[in-house]
Amino acid sequence: MRYHIFKYSPNSCLLISDSQAKHLDFSNINVLSLPGAKIKDIYGFVPSKGRYNKIVLFAGGNDLYISYRPSTISVSEVADRIVLLAEHLLSVCDRVFVLGVPARYPPEPERELFQDHELNRHFALNRKLEKIADKSSWRFRGLSDKIYCESHVSERDHVHLNSAALSGLRTILKQRVLYEDYSVELRWTEIKEYECTRESGCLCGSFIGS
Repeated sequence: MRYHIFKYSPNSCLLISDSQAKHLDFSNINVLSLPGAKIKDIYGFVPSKGRYNKIVLFAGGNDLYISYRPSTISVSEVADRIVLLAEHLLSVCDRVFVLGVPARYPPEPERELFQDHELNRHFALNRKLEKIADKSSWRFRGLSDKIYCESHVSERDHVHLNSAALSGLRTILKQRVLYEDYSVELRWTEIKEYECTRESGCLCGSFIGS
């Protein structure tokens, strides 16, 4: 890896991510951002056993896509890579969470070159991970299918999450990972940066978390 970003917190929860989390500021979670990282690159940054009581994995986008274009790696293979890493993380931490991989959308002129299933392969990946998690010891938080849609992808690079999505991610990490509180149904309308509406066709109108 060329470099990594580590944002320290006294809390014993660690988020391991690619560059999607490089602008995520969260005082209650240690954030390790590895720009450009594929799943195989993360093994070199796995912490020692017992260092954290919760580890959150938020990666796989660089395996599923090359920049904002679909990669040649199949959805099943990417899922297998994530599952193997999640199982490895369980060897150093008892509580492991896997976050859904968000969408990446090419700019409009280039979008016509791809089929719908290529543009929406993150949906297939997250559904597959959700099914596998039901029979596993790690937990899946299917964020992508519910909060990460085209309107939450940066218009600048068509890859990274914009401020609205990062705000939503902070809310989910707090409620669904740190506190594991499911008593309150979270809605995007609780987030100040929320700009999407159900009427606009945004997928974010539904509840977040799983």
